Amino acid sequence: MHAQKFDASLRAPIYAPIHSPSCTHFADVQNHHAQIQHTQARLDDETETDVALDVADEVALDEPAKYAVILHNDDYTTMDFVVAVLMQVFGHDLDKAVALMYQVHEQGSAVAAVYVKEIAETKAAQVVQLAENAQYPLLATIEPAL
Repeated sequence: MHAQKFDASLRAPIYAPIHSPSCTHFADVQNHHAQIQHTQARLDDETETDVALDVADEVALDEPAKYAVILHNDDYTTMDFVVAVLMQVFGHDLDKAVALMYQVHEQGSAVAAVYVKEIAETKAAQVVQLAENAQYPLLATIEPAL
């Protein structure tokens, strides 16, 4: 512990020890204090990391809901156009596109693909836009996938 004395000529505080420990003792105390601060900072960093990991472990993200894009049969849209749409919009190869086109034709509808909701909505809108541009009434809807 240090007591504060004032030198009247300098008007600045001078610190003098209450007892006279060696200067090395004071340096040792400062060094020890610095080590404690370093260790505490390291522990704080580790604790923040551990807490972040614990929170991340607790927050389990659910799989986003999936939606089916369904093409519906009509009496006017050509089979070739449906095949072309299935290949262009959904990326199906020719064999898969033809099989789905026949399913639409024979069963009245077929699932073209399954996506998260926003992508399913976009794909359905693309189908309808292509059909309108070609003057076909082809309808595409979305519904929750099973």
